[in-house]
Amino acid sequence: MSFDPNTPTDNVVFPPECTNNQGESLNDSILQKAGWLHGLRMDDICGPRVSARQVASYVDGATVFIEYTNELSTETIVTSTKRETNYVHRGWSMGAIATVSPWTLSRIAARNQPNAEGTWYTKLTKAKRLKVEVKLEDLAGVPEFEAAIENALKQPTTFEKFQAIYRTLDRWGDVVPLEIEIGSSLAMTDTKIDHLQFPETGERNFNSTARLSAIKIADITVVVCVQQYIRDIDAYRYYHKTYDDNQHSLKTISSVMIRFSDFIELLTATYSDSTISSKHGGSGHVGTGHKFMLATDEHIAEMFIWRHDEWIRGFQFITSMGQCSPQYGTHDGLPTIARSRGGVLAGFLIHTRNHSQHGQMYSDVQGVWRHDLIPRVLKEDDVYSDYLGDSNGRAFNDRVLVGNSNSVRATSVEIRSGDCIDSIQFTYVDVIDGREYKFMTPRHGGPGGSPHQFVLEDGEHIVTVSGWHGEQRITQL
Repeated sequence: MSFDPNTPTDNVVFPPECTNNQGESLNDSILQKAGWLHGLRMDDICGPRVSARQVASYVDGATVFIEYTNELSTETIVTSTKRETNYVHRGWSMGAIATVSPWTLSRIAARNQPNAEGTWYTKLTKAKRLKVEVKLEDLAGVPEFEAAIENALKQPTTFEKFQAIYRTLDRWGDVVPLEIEIGSSLAMTDTKIDHLQFPETGERNFNSTARLSAIKIADITVVVCVQQYIRDIDAYRYYHKTYDDNQHSLKTISSVMIRFSDFIELLTATYSDSTISSKHGGSGHVGTGHKFMLATDEHIAEMFIWRHDEWIRGFQFITSMGQCSPQYGTHDGLPTIARSRGGVLAGFLIHTRNHSQHGQMYSDVQGVWRHDLIPRVLKEDDVYSDYLGDSNGRAFNDRVLVGNSNSVRATSVEIRSGDCIDSIQFTYVDVIDGREYKFMTPRHGGPGGSPHQFVLEDGEHIVTVSGWHGEQRITQL
């Protein structure tokens, strides 16, 4: 609950009449004080901030419409989030608060400020003196702002373009007002409507124009010329769009909750601002739940997805730091590798179908990939071969040991075989601080067959693998 004891509580008294020149000068002074034509930053849930830079100017022949008034009004506004409440308390209309571009949403998400939900009541008493309006088509971006946007779009990579645009909006603001009210106001906010009682403030003198300020932001628009410059590049932010996680697709995932049995039953993403996606899943409820946690600045960069008999059976996540999740679920069928060059996972698009025994279950899953968070994904240029052989058996992935290292290399391969390939095991070497460290993978396969070892010389690498396979096993390598 808060209020400003220096604001008036009764009607505004007009100052003495002045000449045209004096009136224009007075209006200019009032508008300048109110931040007219300056950009407004909306990335902080605590409230808007006025940029020190004038971002827009009038096109030739255009002018502002000013309506003089003498109104006293009181309204109570109900809000449902902390961000809405803070902006309403500062005189913003609900329509203006909702005018948020994807660029602003990204910058809001980057702050990781929890946006608490609930019910708040704001009692706003306004003594309105001026109403100021301008048409969008009567505004143009100032040359310095346009030059800053153009320079941002000249950056060599998509990531650098996004980051340069974010920095530009941070300096110049996200939006510019099209309609404001100027006067004096008193605001009080509380979670209980019966607590909204203004204290006695006594008589006030409102003849001084020094008391006037912007008391309501009624209408805003994305900063002038941003749309025409960056509409096309915004399409590259995502590789796929989704309706399921669209409301969260500008946030960053901090953990994934996955529940599985013989099928993947449930996927839920938790984001860095503590919001949780809707539960993506069908009606299965017998599986075991696991949470895959991400470190700060760590993102999911790849997904291994096992699909068999038209159902999603298994999952594995690989992160931008080379961390591999456990292999969740079963691994019938051949895995599909889902990734997007330069992108990190921001959400899921899930398709479900009716299973004869388990109700609605996963039939397809697709990632939503953001391309504005990191400059490049390590190992993004690695190429995976096709999977050959039978689609059954136990899956393994040595990426768990190799991670994102560019210095790890295979030094030997041990294969046990008889009538078929029974098992395979790799030995790797890594160089850390000038010293070599050797390590072996687990043995993948069974204990049968005779051992055979293929040793690589220094600087020698395996570049081709050939062999034979039958219906159920690999018979020769």
